[in-house]
Amino acid sequence: MSGLVGVEVDGSIKEVVNTFDLGIPVGIAYEWRNLSLDARYVFGLANISKEDVGHMRNRAFMLTLGYKFKVTR
Repeated sequence: MSGLVGVEVDGSIKEVVNTFDLGIPVGIAYEWRNLSLDARYVFGLANISKEDVGHMRNRAFMLTLGYKFKVTR
């Protein structure tokens, strides 16, 4: 992959990355009876690097499998 950068940290990670992050989630969900399946990908928009090593952005893929329970009163 292009754009990967290695940064060595001797102290706290807070010294080299920003604490603010922003992203756009894109995904799809499917429900069948009581089962649900959800897949999404988050595109990072904010540069999280405090160092001058280029743009570093978070990216994440999430997969969820769920079951809906019937709640009665």
